[in-house]
Amino acid sequence: MYVNSSLSADVCMNPGVSTQFQLLWVRVEYQNHSVFIGAQYQSAALLDYIEAGVDAVTTVCPAATIVLAGDVNTLDDTEVATRGAMMSIVDRPTRGANILDRVYVNNDDNTTVRVVESTVKSDHNAIVVYQGQAHLQPLNKRRYRRLFRQRSPTQHAKFLEYASTVNIELDDHGSTQSNFDYMYGILVDLLGRFYPEREITVTSGDPPYVTAAVKALLRRKNRLMRAGRTEEASSIPRASAFRNTITRSSTRWLRQINTRKSAKDAWAKVREVIKGKANRVGEQDERLTAQTLNTHYATISTDNDYSAPRLKLTAHEDLRRITEYDVFRMLDTLRPTATGLDLIPAWCLRLGAAVFAAPLARLFHQSLTSGAVPNQWKTAVITQVPKIATPAQPSDFRPISITPILSLLLERFVVRKFIYPALL
Repeated sequence: MYVNSSLSADVCMNPGVSTQFQLLWVRVEYQNHSVFIGAQYQSAALLDYIEAGVDAVTTVCPAATIVLAGDVNTLDDTEVATRGAMMSIVDRPTRGANILDRVYVNNDDNTTVRVVESTVKSDHNAIVVYQGQAHLQPLNKRRYRRLFRQRSPTQHAKFLEYASTVNIELDDHGSTQSNFDYMYGILVDLLGRFYPEREITVTSGDPPYVTAAVKALLRRKNRLMRAGRTEEASSIPRASAFRNTITRSSTRWLRQINTRKSAKDAWAKVREVIKGKANRVGEQDERLTAQTLNTHYATISTDNDYSAPRLKLTAHEDLRRITEYDVFRMLDTLRPTATGLDLIPAWCLRLGAAVFAAPLARLFHQSLTSGAVPNQWKTAVITQVPKIATPAQPSDFRPISITPILSLLLERFVVRKFIYPALL
């Protein structure tokens, strides 16, 4: 029996204790109140011994709370209630479809019982008993506040109707940075106007496909179901789209597994999809803070001897290196990807491809001809992935950079248009 180290607990040796029975009594002092907990295992003649033990505890401390728990499915609840003046409070199966594990108390006032999956490898479930109706917060579950933008076909229609009337005029004589600031201001204003940010809580126990938007949809559906509005809950728009999202996510998890060659790996992946991936990474060094990692990545990414090259003149200064059609094709075929620090999501660029293609083509051309990179593209979100089980230094992490989507599009265009032809 394990007792929290902050509580005072002692093994209670009751009169008539016998080694013939597997019954251990422990006295725990909690808030100036004595709680006697008996852990038992089934035995044919255990009922007489339980009755004697309860009588002894009651004689020592009449006002004490008595809890008796264990695998005693052979005992009759009626006999325990009659002879021990205790009642069973577990009414759900604890192993398969059977109630094998029992918990008896002498006072069930305001007692809440939960049967949950055990944290250790066992075919028995765990039983959690506490007083009051307050919701217990799991210690191993972390909660995060996430921002998301709710989307719907109606919002998309209003967005396109308004965006088509916006006149985006760039200054041909202005600097590259000022024009990018102007364009980003328009994009952020459109997002805030038609897709305002909302906040929702997600937990570390949620499956990977349960994003903030999916969580909001599920909560809305649950609220409608609890209110008895089942028809409205079943007709929530985009429910099928989220179902397809869950299916695609699960498919990606299983795509790289060859079931014919390794059935073990296939079933391991199935368990990850159902129960989540087990965290086998050990605790990292407390000295590895976010600032330490930032300093490390900034050091290895900076060339102290770098000097800007001299600008060169060209005979085709006005040559349009990237056209409106090139940008439209890139935006229209843009796949869902992570959003960078510029906060412009991929779905927004793809939705407004016909509106944004022309001004973005001019911005890309100005950036290429002037050799200037906007400040919005010079910062990235770095996600560190451990290379080893117990990271001890910054080099033990593999950095994954999430850069703005517009910078990725221009980078991809330059590679395919200029670098690949030069190498082939």
